Order: sequence, then structure tokens, then C-alpha cells
Amino acid sequence: MRNVFMTLLGAAFLALAPVSANAVTITLTNLTTTGDTLDLGDIGDGLTLEIRGIGPGPQQLVSNGNGMGIFSTGNNNSGSPRDQAADEQVLIDGRRGDERLRFTFNRNVLIESVTYFLTGSDDDVDVLVGGNLFDRNTNLALGTTPIQTTQFYGNTFDFRATQNNDRFAIVALSVTEVPLPASAALLFGGVALLGAAGMRRRTRRAA
Repeated sequence: MRNVFMTLLGAAFLALAPVSANAVTITLTNLTTTGDTLDLGDIGDGLTLEIRGIGPGPQQLVSNGNGMGIFSTGNNNSGSPRDQAADEQVLIDGRRGDERLRFTFNRNVLIESVTYFLTGSDDDVDVLVGGNLFDRNTNLALGTTPIQTTQFYGNTFDFRATQNNDRFAIVALSVTEVPLPASAALLFGGVALLGAAGMRRRTRRAA
């Protein structure tokens, strides 16, 4: 009985080993946007994605050849128009408040890489996973098309600009879903049943 239990337990852990999955690249250039939310729907194998612009005042998602950014409409606290400069209207920037793009997937994914469009040599990008700060990329502008390869796992990701001189757009994301194999759930169920049966036998012998 013990040998069978240990064999099934080992098989269950093997079933939990990472399963190869194809990466999905989401290109965010020249998309049609209206309002602060873009629902891309099914991007592959039932995986869905919604993108939302968040910041001070009403938001408008903007997508052009440089990538996706946010246009904060309305006025700021001093009465001046937000994002009045032409470049601010297509970028995520921190000049007039915290702006961010939020990516929400219906299942957990691993972000393999992020490609940015940057305007200077000192643009910082804050990455939040599930609302918590996970990574702060200081002076990310190291090339004409910088690619961030720090991996993030979850289903909700924010890319945020907080400082006055932080301005960027997101060109593309590459994500991979690593699902739990159905066989693992079956194996763990079998392990649990065997464990319960073993406990009953030991209880009867003790009695």
C-alpha cells in the first residue's frame, strides 16, 4: 500500500512539471480604440484579454505606429488641459498624474517579454502584478526598441508612469499560458483517496 501511495505521489508531481505552450504575441500598434477600454476577446485557445487606461480624469486609449498609450482628457487641478502636448496624447506619462495601462487576462499567464516605445534615456516603467508593485525599471531606454525580459506571472498587470519625465508606449507583449494538466488533478485525487484508506486501516488496527 505504501509503495503504491509513493508511486502515485511521484507521478502527481511529474504531472505538475511545466508543460510547453506556445507564446502569444499581442501587437498594440495601429489598433482601433474608443473610450478607455479595449476588449481583444479570444487571443488564442480561449485566453481573453481586456486593456484599460487608468489615470487622472477621463481616459482615452490611443494606438498608432509607435504602440498603445493613454490620452487623459479634461483639465487638471490647476485648470490646464491634461496631455495637451501632441506626444503626451499617445504616451503613458506621469507629467500630470499617474497614468497606466492595465492588462487583464481571464487566466494566469507568464509575460515573457514587453516591447516599449520610449522618448528619452530616463523613462521609468513600474510593473504591478495584481495591484502590487513587482518591478521598477529605472532608465529603461537602452535602445531604440527596448525589450524587457523580466518574467511576470498572474492575470492582471499594470504598466505605470509616475514621474514627470516618464513617457512611454507599449508596442507588444509576448505571453505564455502554462496550464495545470488535467491528469495532475486526477492523480492528486487518487493520492488523497489512498491516503484516507491508509488512515482508516491504521485506525482499525489500533482499535
